[in-house]
Amino acid sequence: LERLRAQGLFVVLSMQPASDFKQRLGREPGLVKDTAALWQRIAKALKPMSPQQLAFELLNEPELEDAGVVRELLTQFAAAIRKVAPLHTLVAQGPRYSDIPDLMRLQPLADRNVVYSFHFYEPKNFTHQGVPYGWPMWGLLADLPYPSSPEAVEPALQFMTFEAQEHARYYGEQRWDRSHLQAAIAPAAAWARQHQVPLWCSEFGAFRYKARPEHRAAWLRDTRELLE
Repeated sequence: LERLRAQGLFVVLSMQPASDFKQRLGREPGLVKDTAALWQRIAKALKPMSPQQLAFELLNEPELEDAGVVRELLTQFAAAIRKVAPLHTLVAQGPRYSDIPDLMRLQPLADRNVVYSFHFYEPKNFTHQGVPYGWPMWGLLADLPYPSSPEAVEPALQFMTFEAQEHARYYGEQRWDRSHLQAAIAPAAAWARQHQVPLWCSEFGAFRYKARPEHRAAWLRDTRELLE
């Protein structure tokens, strides 16, 4: 943290436990209490770092389905931190994997010094093509273009399995482009305006190994400019 601060960077310290730990948080009150106590110890130790240099992200990608359960977890973690660090900004995400639809299911916390974050990887058939984790179909996709159209995806089909071709064709038919990305992001901005809270896209990107560099660069450019 000191090295980051010395470079003039603002730091967001994020709690990112393993998936099985997150599932246990949803059903074990004792573990929630222990995790809140851990957050309090961390916040107390780091309180000397200025609120202008450090924020605390309460739980990255909670993975729990129930938005009410997630909000209660975040509330307890926030309360524990506030006992020792009343001025530092907190970062909160919606349930599941913190996509925009997940964010929109979250009722904001009572704490006013909270930035709400979401992750943006749409369309996942493009951004996740070739990934060796998650939905197995993603690992079978490759060379899908951005922007997409039925004509643009046609050259890639000959290198895919029959099952993968079906999903690649669907991606082409969706015709993902800058306007489609804008429509996907707009609900997050509307949610933030509705609740009068600050909003941050804390993750976005595209897997680099199966998308062509020029297509990945085009997606990154459009997404970054739309978020800005």
